[in-house]
Amino acid sequence: MMKVPFRKGTVTVVIPAYNSEKTIIEALESVLSQTLLPSEIIVIDDGSVDGTGRIANGLSDLINVIRQENSGSSAARNRGIKEARGEWIAFLDADDQWKSNRLESQFKLLRECPNIMWMSGMYDIVRSRKVVGQSSLGMLCDLAETTCVVPDALELLASGASLWTGTVLVKRSALSEVGDFDVRQRTSHDTDMWIRLGVRFPRIGFVRIPIAKYAIGREASLTATAVADSDETSILMLERIIATLPHVPENRRGHLLTFANMRATQTLQCAIRAGRTKHARRLMNELRNLKLNGWPFWYSMATSIPEHVAIPATSFARRLLRRGI
Repeated sequence: MMKVPFRKGTVTVVIPAYNSEKTIIEALESVLSQTLLPSEIIVIDDGSVDGTGRIANGLSDLINVIRQENSGSSAARNRGIKEARGEWIAFLDADDQWKSNRLESQFKLLRECPNIMWMSGMYDIVRSRKVVGQSSLGMLCDLAETTCVVPDALELLASGASLWTGTVLVKRSALSEVGDFDVRQRTSHDTDMWIRLGVRFPRIGFVRIPIAKYAIGREASLTATAVADSDETSILMLERIIATLPHVPENRRGHLLTFANMRATQTLQCAIRAGRTKHARRLMNELRNLKLNGWPFWYSMATSIPEHVAIPATSFARRLLRRGI
């Protein structure tokens, strides 16, 4: 049966791409093979120096390639949203893929619950084309339903559920209300966006079957600069969470603080495990200033550090305490 796009202006797919000629075809083909096609696909060629734009441009009339100077994925997504004509925005990165049921599954949920403004879903984790895991469901792990609506997206995040960009479908008007992706954040801009959406629009739809494939392991390692940037942007995101708290209803603040403690713990653990003790000390100072170092934070730190680093980490923590940090 011939597949046809949604009615004009319904769904725009936004794909930021930088030097992605090796993966862009599979990414785009996964969109073009949807059982329900989008109305347009916008590829933001973020200053690529390979054939990314040329390859993408020749695959389908649904694809619109827009080239800009290299500005990062946040700026590229913002540009795509600005250029979009769709009522709904769906995201995908140039090295990931959708499953063929992605849009159909989410629009089925939307027909059942027409008042939700955004939704997400499960995804497979793929390494070298093999599925090696699945995303965390958090509080949804015991549900039997394939689809559901969660009353509070902040509670969903606090429970450890994964909201990944490649599964998010959001109304363009909702994005207009909460603002752009933060271009200052190189690695946490997506999570920052989900928090802002969750504060403004608590109810979120969720598809409890994998609807996308998230590729890992393409890069052998992060550079020291990239690791530092990741830590810095995590701190920036935490600062924004703290600034947001006064605007969150009191009965929901606990979820946001739980998530903030969880992210702070992860950031500091990464620094300690990598042996970056000076950097970890500075991070601890920053986290202390954010007043996130309560018992949940330290308990999580103590119980999740692997045995092979527990002794040096404990010694390091004691030295910090002696110095009054």
